[in-house]
Amino acid sequence: MKTNIIYNEDCIEGMKELPDESIDLVITDPPYGISYQSNYKQIKFKKLKNDDNLNWFSDFSKQVYRVLKNNTSLFLFTRADKIGLMMDNLVSVGFKFKNLIIVPTRNNLRMGDLKASFITNFECILYFNKGRNIFRETKIKKPSEGYYKDKRWNHRDYQYRLPALWDFVKATEHNLNLVHPTQKSVEVFESMIKICSDENSIVLDPFSGSGTFAIASLNTNRQFIGYEIDPQYYKLSLERLSDKTSTLPNGNPNGEFNMGLEVPTSSPPKLSPTEITSPNPNIKLNSQVLLQARRLD
Repeated sequence: MKTNIIYNEDCIEGMKELPDESIDLVITDPPYGISYQSNYKQIKFKKLKNDDNLNWFSDFSKQVYRVLKNNTSLFLFTRADKIGLMMDNLVSVGFKFKNLIIVPTRNNLRMGDLKASFITNFECILYFNKGRNIFRETKIKKPSEGYYKDKRWNHRDYQYRLPALWDFVKATEHNLNLVHPTQKSVEVFESMIKICSDENSIVLDPFSGSGTFAIASLNTNRQFIGYEIDPQYYKLSLERLSDKTSTLPNGNPNGEFNMGLEVPTSSPPKLSPTEITSPNPNIKLNSQVLLQARRLD
């Protein structure tokens, strides 16, 4: 089984090629079946592929459960009106629901009914275990001042059991940094990885989008496998990763962590991708308008 690789293919078909119990952690932000398209005035993205229904979610749930090792975790982004369907499918294949995690976002001021609904300034994440995954000790969140004053406890420098309200990280990127319409922050993925896996573990994202999970995996010394069905976002993810080849924990010395496209290992640090043309002529990459030669690191 190859690691440190992103495949440009349907994730359900791709996961069928993975061995049983071969993955240490799954973190993913799947389509919600809502034909989502960002209407932010300065950035126009196309609609996400296969986002018109959730008929695939049952097969997806079965494959994710099969490939995960025992005593591991799944973090799944969702939204309030899809929680029931997704939870029912995942529990039915054997997952144990543990928490609904709430993570604040940076900017969602223009989403939804601007005059008759409240601002959705958070992301929902469903957290499941296959078996029981014991949290790792991390340096993510310091305890409150009251904790240090309480003489009943043997004080730790950092909290071991974190709250389900993740007020220590933002779920999303700044709008100015977006290269994908539902792009999440590297920091939120890094937090999941640190809490629920060990170094050199294999992290899977079946809907890898612009490759944020892979960057987070490399930053935390993990291996990764991803799937992205959209050729444009697949290529964008390779461009974002091309600066990271020298840090691969178990990588190919030729820098090949893709199928069909080679990424150089010795090129200078790249800017946010501006040179990649979309297969769809109607798409204008937001880099033409907003990305001001921002380094990814």
